[in-house]
Amino acid sequence: MRARPLEPVNDAHPFVAGIARIRGAPATVVDLALLAFGVATSSCKRVVTVRVEGERMLALAVEAVEGIAELDRAGELPPMFESDVLSSVAFAGPAIVFVLRAARVLERASA
Repeated sequence: MRARPLEPVNDAHPFVAGIARIRGAPATVVDLALLAFGVATSSCKRVVTVRVEGERMLALAVEAVEGIAELDRAGELPPMFESDVLSSVAFAGPAIVFVLRAARVLERASA
């Protein structure tokens, strides 16, 4: 979906972009690039929502969404990409896809 207006959160982690109303409920919006790779999203044009553990929702600020694809079997992360928020790496055709631990992202955003 297109990016929603954000309300900033005082004293939040740098990767927390803010809080947005999504489908009538508040959702934490996380800058995925900043969280996973340490480089801020240059322009938040899209928000991807993820349901975590039932009713909890996480919104990821991204530059673009390339599509939805079925992933080949996921494998271990190469050592240079080790992260507590990334669980594995997979391939969708020729593209490399990092698999996110969404529940861990919410834990970090709430801490």
